[in-house]
Amino acid sequence: MSSRSKDRKILMGTLGKALGLKGLLYFKYHGSDPKNLLNFDYLFLEDKTKIKFLEVTFRKKRLVVLIRGVQDRESAEELKNKEVFIKENQLPILDSENYYWYQLEGLVVENIQGKNLGKISRMLETGANDVIDVRPSKNSIDNRERLIPYLREEVIKKVDLTKGKIYVEWHESY
Repeated sequence: MSSRSKDRKILMGTLGKALGLKGLLYFKYHGSDPKNLLNFDYLFLEDKTKIKFLEVTFRKKRLVVLIRGVQDRESAEELKNKEVFIKENQLPILDSENYYWYQLEGLVVENIQGKNLGKISRMLETGANDVIDVRPSKNSIDNRERLIPYLREEVIKKVDLTKGKIYVEWHESY
């Protein structure tokens, strides 16, 4: 898994509809702290257009952004439903015990009994704890989808990005 290209695109979120007349847009962010968006020199759209967030605020519990060069409602509306990305090499480096969600997606999930439970399809934020959505794969023991809590030490025993595996304390019948 460590052989991935460093210019890999990481989806940060999706721009929503315009708000008001001054170029503000709603933004569905896939991260945990929206203020981090201000730390990037640039982000980019699918067509590789570079953008810079100048302002990140909340209006009625919804995230709202202001993008450099977007000064009116018409310009903002042109960006509606556009996905916003960064490149993998723009992300801060994490310590060896922490992972970005995209790094876990696609890993093989194996329980401590050595049974292949499938592959991580996606990560889910539930409020109480994160959950890995494990879908069956060609080599998995069955065709069941499993939702496994991402609880370090209790359930998640080891993440090995080099081998492309995550080891869990999870019985196959769960």
